[in-house]
Formats: sequence, structure tokens, C-alpha cells
Amino acid sequence: MAKQKKSKILLITLLVIVALGCILFVLEKTGVTDFYHKNNTTEQSTPTPTINYEPPTNEEKQQADTQKQINENTDKNTQLPNTAEVVIVDANQYDQNIEVRAFVSNVIQDGTCEITFIKGNTEFSKTTSAKADASTTPCLAVTVPRSEFIESGEWTVKVSYENSTITGEAEAKMTLQ
Repeated sequence: MAKQKKSKILLITLLVIVALGCILFVLEKTGVTDFYHKNNTTEQSTPTPTINYEPPTNEEKQQADTQKQINENTDKNTQLPNTAEVVIVDANQYDQNIEVRAFVSNVIQDGTCEITFIKGNTEFSKTTSAKADASTTPCLAVTVPRSEFIESGEWTVKVSYENSTITGEAEAKMTLQ
């Protein structure tokens, strides 16, 4: 019995060693380890970048002055357009409310939007802010109760944008029920 137990232990040990050998062989072939091809030469490490706290050299000063000139010339050539391009996105009746949404496509500056509703001799206006975002200047949406309109039918909606340097306007038609 003892001989049989020793042979089982020896067989299990031998299987474990063979399994470990196979695992190491697979790791070596897949590139996870590098026991076989290991190079004994020392690798040169790249130096870590450092910050130069020294005063700028004359060459660096000259480059900075040149860039400043380029920036100043670019600023002088960048002008605002003559007229703000107002785009009316929506002017419609939704149940008992009339909503108007608009933005300025070529100006990125805060301002004021005036929305004027016109039908024949009847005219009234609402004013809202225009707040610049990353690429346009949207007018804050205006919602007007249907009860403020004296009659149904086709109305003209005029949206005017104004700030301290530029103005613009657009018109659209809408039908009220």
C-alpha cells in the first residue's frame, strides 16, 4: 500500500512539473516571458522631461515677439460682419401657446432679441435675451399665450437682434387656429 501511495505522489509530482513546463513554454512563445532570448546588455532609459526654469534665451524672445506680431495682425483682420444673420427656427402654435425660437448664426455676442407679431394694423412685441454659446447666439425662447392674439389666421413674425455693435432681423409666417 505504501508503495502504491509513493507511486501516486511521484506521478502527481511529475504531472505538475510537466504542466508547469508546458505553461512556461506557452508563455515564452507568446512573448509574455523572455527567458530564452534574454539580452544581458543594459537598456538605456530615456531621460524624463524636465521643465526649464531659466530665463528665456534671445532666440526664444525673438520667437515670442514674432508670434505676438502674427496674433496682432490676425486680430486686426478679424472683423464683425456688417449685419447679424438671424435664423428663425420655429414660429408655431402649440395648443394654447405660440412659441418662437431663433438664433444669430454669424455673431457670438450677447444681445437682445425682439419678437414682433404683425397682422394687418395689429402689432405687438416681446423682448428676450440673446446669450452667446460656443458657435452661435440663440435668443431665449419666447412663449406667448394664444389669448394675446386678437384673431386667427396668418401672422408675420419678425425677430430682430441687437447688441452694442450690430443688428439684424428675419421674418417668417405662421398660421394661428
